[in-house]
Amino acid sequence: MTSSKDIPEKFIVYANCDEHQISRPDVERKFHPVRKWRFDYAWPEYLIAVEVEGGAFSRPVKCNHCNQFVTHRTKTGKTIKVMEGGRHNTGKGFTNDLEKYQAAFALGWRVLRVSPKQARNGEAIEIIARIIQKIEKGKFGHEIK
Repeated sequence: MTSSKDIPEKFIVYANCDEHQISRPDVERKFHPVRKWRFDYAWPEYLIAVEVEGGAFSRPVKCNHCNQFVTHRTKTGKTIKVMEGGRHNTGKGFTNDLEKYQAAFALGWRVLRVSPKQARNGEAIEIIARIIQKIEKGKFGHEIK
C-alpha cells in the first residue's frame, strides 16, 4: 500500500490546490533579479510564496550497518551523539533564510513558512486559498478567517 509519505510533496500540494479551486503554484520559482534564490511554491500573480522549512528538527544519526547511534568524542573527551538535520537549524542557514525572506518582502512578496507536515496535510494550501480569496475580493489586509 502506498503511503502519502511516498507521494512527492508537490503532487499533494497540487491536489490540495485543485480541491480548493486555486491555481497550481510554480515550483522552485526564482524570484530575485540578481540572487539565485527560489521559493518552494509560488503564485507570482499574487506575489505569494510558500517555503517548506524541512530539516528544522535535528535527530541522532544511526549507523547503516549496525543500527547503533553514531558518536563523536570532543576535544575534552566527552562522547556525544552525532546529529543531522537541515541547514535551517544552523546559525548560518537561519541567517541566510532571513536575508532571503527580507529580500522577498522588499520585492513585495508575501511568504508563508510552513512545516513539511503542513504542506502535505493541506493546512498550508487552506491558508493560501483564504489569502487568494481575500485578494480577489479586494479585502486582503483584514482579518483572515
